Amino acid sequence: IGQANMLDEPNPDPYVQLLQREYRFLQSKYQFLPVHGQAQMLRMRPAGFPAVRLAQLAMFLHKNEHFFSTILTCETMQQLEQLLLITANDFWHYHYTLQEVTPFQPKHLGKEMGHQVIINGIVPLVYAAGVRQQQPHYQQMALNWLAVMPMENNAVQRFWKREGIQALNAAESQGLTELKTNYCPAKRCLDCHIGRIILNRK
Repeated sequence: IGQANMLDEPNPDPYVQLLQREYRFLQSKYQFLPVHGQAQMLRMRPAGFPAVRLAQLAMFLHKNEHFFSTILTCETMQQLEQLLLITANDFWHYHYTLQEVTPFQPKHLGKEMGHQVIINGIVPLVYAAGVRQQQPHYQQMALNWLAVMPMENNAVQRFWKREGIQALNAAESQGLTELKTNYCPAKRCLDCHIGRIILNRK
């Protein structure tokens, strides 16, 4: 939160003052380089504000000190989802930002957001570890997780649905995202199995 330049303003709240003192100490101890710019909150739901997400990340790391090895012990998607059932600490029950007090609302990491973390963070990490460590079962485990997760609900998937194509799971929606992002706009039809089939039609 300090590195994101969110602790610069004076604040009467004792918890925020504690964060400011801790950050100044760590900044001096580890010689943190300044980060230019501010976290953006435009067109963002309050539950997804950067400070809330950072507080949830802090709680996740606090509860899972050896999180990578813990992730690798998850044999089912349910076990993986359990790891992400976290709630930011008590201060955030009454805040979406560091400045403004709001009505009581525990800041849980929702199931859909948890799935996004798995798809875009945990799966690539585990797959890459399998490649680097020459452990094919890690790669297969990551692919298996995608295969049992529901498809993503985003603009890319809605585009494909309008075209009459719908993913059945997260593995397929990730494949469609790859096509829409890196193949179709660049007209890489000859590098795409689907594109080659279409071009070879008589």
